[in-house]
Amino acid sequence: MKKLGDILKEEGLITEELLELALKEQKRTGELLGEVLLRLGFVSEEELLRALSKQAGKEEEEIEVDEELVSKVPKDVALRWKFIPVKKEGEKIVIASPSNHSLELKSFVERFFKAPVEIKPLSETEFDKLFRLYYGEKINIEALVDDILKRLQGGANVGSDTAIINIVNHILNKGLDDNATDIHIEPGESVTRIRYRVDGVLKVGLVLPKKIHNSIIIRLKVLAGLDISESRIPQDGAFTFKYGNREVDVRTSILPSIYGEAAVLRLLNVTGELPELPKLGFSEEDLKKVEMVGKQPYGIILASGPTGSGKTTTLYALLNTVFSLKKCIISVEDPPEIKWELIRQVRVNPRAGLTFSSALRSILRQDPDIVLIGEIRDPETADIAVKAAQTGHLILSTVHTNTATEVPLRLQNLNVDPYLFAPVLLGVIGQRLVRKICPYCKAPYPASEREKEILGVPPDKELTLWKGLKCNRCKFTGYMGRTVIAEVFIPDAEIQEEIVKGISAIKLRKLAIEKGMKTMYMDAVNKILRGITTVEELERVLKTTERF
Repeated sequence: MKKLGDILKEEGLITEELLELALKEQKRTGELLGEVLLRLGFVSEEELLRALSKQAGKEEEEIEVDEELVSKVPKDVALRWKFIPVKKEGEKIVIASPSNHSLELKSFVERFFKAPVEIKPLSETEFDKLFRLYYGEKINIEALVDDILKRLQGGANVGSDTAIINIVNHILNKGLDDNATDIHIEPGESVTRIRYRVDGVLKVGLVLPKKIHNSIIIRLKVLAGLDISESRIPQDGAFTFKYGNREVDVRTSILPSIYGEAAVLRLLNVTGELPELPKLGFSEEDLKKVEMVGKQPYGIILASGPTGSGKTTTLYALLNTVFSLKKCIISVEDPPEIKWELIRQVRVNPRAGLTFSSALRSILRQDPDIVLIGEIRDPETADIAVKAAQTGHLILSTVHTNTATEVPLRLQNLNVDPYLFAPVLLGVIGQRLVRKICPYCKAPYPASEREKEILGVPPDKELTLWKGLKCNRCKFTGYMGRTVIAEVFIPDAEIQEEIVKGISAIKLRKLAIEKGMKTMYMDAVNKILRGITTVEELERVLKTTERF
């Protein structure tokens, strides 16, 4: 049987240097090699599973679980040994487990069932979801709410009792089960709505009586270490939530509104995996440009777009591409959205005086090669970042602009002189995220005249587009997952000269397009014509009045 490390090297997923480091760490800790590779962020769960399947000579297939078989294995046994019984094939029992190479597990399950056992590789994320699905406690929300309402009428304080804890846990678990990025807890006049942002779109998940709203907010404040006696001003905090076998970071924002305090929970570090550039959805041309600027020894690379457009994910994917043990990489963020053990990550703490600018000054004394700044939002941070790029550092950061070509103007507004930043601006990645059509219910249809107009196709030309018919697998949305639409702006000498002269954003955009920059609109049109996304998504994230 071929070694796992050799398979990963053949697939181009790790280098000899990274494999050697992982083997040393495995020898030190006694973990399985796959576990070490995941923990260090060298491979994702999906890549590891593919490699394990290839090693075993099997193709991955969807897991269908026999519930009758599950009922024969106690919950504590399944959790302790980390396996889910899947099905019976003749005399053989098939189980799914992330510990698929554990001889101890195989031996135990064979004794338990008194039958031969086959172990099917399963990611930690998939195990968590399957375990919650078949062994999770069935929360009766209505019964919990009724119980709380009765005790509230009796004057009881239920902010930290078991019923409220279970409701808040259910709200969080549902968000994680649905792959939500944000959870909105919104008080109305008579009800509280719980909405989940899934694939960039909000949907209502729960509607609860308004009377228990304050108890939910109190519980969240307790978790996030906020002042439960203060309800007149905004408060921000964070806490860690246990989801299956992993810990999820939850960033909490509380805001007073006319019907009570509203809360938004941002779910961070959900998968624990490092993003990879080729998997984000960049076109082949743009991917080459991003990889090219990432290999430069010094300068500034910026990702632009609104909140939630995947800017930080793109920068971490770029870091993942250029990572080397020979380089010192430090990030300063508010807070770190993706945890990575092999780089130094700093969390800003304004209350203690640790801001982006003050942290950046100290970081530059730590002999870094690459510095990731969560966001350039003030003149001081912008000035330090530009000077760091001038002195031989590679700086990665994000800014909030609608297009990539508006970034030079944004830097000027932050009081950075164009003659300082123009020579070190390596490139700007402008981006948005759009939902992908569900592959399980994807179907063709003839484009309407309006859709042809938006796509720049003549009205008399026949055009077939694709859409999701809405099925159970995509939760009847017609979409599954997201992909990036991007524009990569790389200033050449002529553009740098025009920036120094003070060219307007509109003229700069025209010049960049003349020099070959493909806009986000063009990228979106290309993905629509290829059947990846829809006109509906293009209209949701971009202005159709400004076609190019």
